[in-house]
Amino acid sequence: MAITRDQQVVRLQVTVDHIHGMQVL
Repeated sequence: MAITRDQQVVRLQVTVDHIHGMQVL
């Protein structure tokens, strides 16, 4: 479960980074 939770957090961070990157562009 811990691994899955970690993966979810990483996925969320990547999504936020992607949205932020699109905003910058």
